[in-house]
Amino acid sequence: MSGSSKQQSVPTGLLTVVVALMLVVLGLGAVVVYLQLQPDPAPETMTDLEIASWQETVDQNPDAAWAVAGLGNALLRNGQVEEARETLEQALEINPDQWSALLDLAVMTTGEDPEHAVEMLQRSALSAPRENKALPYVALGDLLLDLERPAEARTAFEEAIADNRFLSDAHFGLGRVLEALDDTAGAVAAYQRAAEFNPTSTEIQDALARLGATTTP
Repeated sequence: MSGSSKQQSVPTGLLTVVVALMLVVLGLGAVVVYLQLQPDPAPETMTDLEIASWQETVDQNPDAAWAVAGLGNALLRNGQVEEARETLEQALEINPDQWSALLDLAVMTTGEDPEHAVEMLQRSALSAPRENKALPYVALGDLLLDLERPAEARTAFEEAIADNRFLSDAHFGLGRVLEALDDTAGAVAAYQRAAEFNPTSTEIQDALARLGATTTP
């Protein structure tokens, strides 16, 4: 996969979710494989290592949508937005329902076409395997909340929790929705649940302090 390395910006809020969660889902296995290959010359940074490892995986599996999507995700996290977009679109040409490619492209589309991003996130959630559905649902909830559609956002976060109840971001998102709906007690409970799974988060602690609560009931 080659193309321009032009650096562009993408929405940071949703990208933070993708970076934090997709690293675990996509990145680690390919990096381990690549470390075993010992390429020469060696990449200079961890991101370079991930890109090189995914490129190696794509070279060996050119028709595997998951591999092409993994390369696209690594390029996106390195700020190579146009290369990432092209690569992720190639993944969808191979498999139109490749859930992680849909997720990343939705993140890249939120600023220019939020309704299309909503549609892609919904498709991603439907296509994702169990316990990975939470990722697109959290991104969908965040986007819907930004679009001032709290009822739909609440459903998305609840779906994320149903898929993976240990995901702090899902509980925190639900807390944000309930706070926006003036359900203080519900928001506090959701934030406290988020704190159980991420006790060092200052964002969660600040949210609880804002509502006059602590991390424990």
